[in-house]
Amino acid sequence: MKKLYKTTIVIWSNTNPEECDIEDIARETLCGDHFLAEHKIELVGDPTEDVDWNAGSEDFFKGNDDEQEEY
Repeated sequence: MKKLYKTTIVIWSNTNPEECDIEDIARETLCGDHFLAEHKIELVGDPTEDVDWNAGSEDFFKGNDDEQEEY
């Protein structure tokens, strides 16, 4: 598995985000209805060793090796 970028975003809201799609949450953050408190981007050398890695994610990235830049 090649290196991947991991993005962590913290958004605060007055409403329950479980009732929204992620697209709605992002849109409401851009409009000012939610507050973007933090965002962090990391280059992870071995994503399979990361605590947030989801085993199903590997299928998503299969076949994309040729498209990803080397670091």
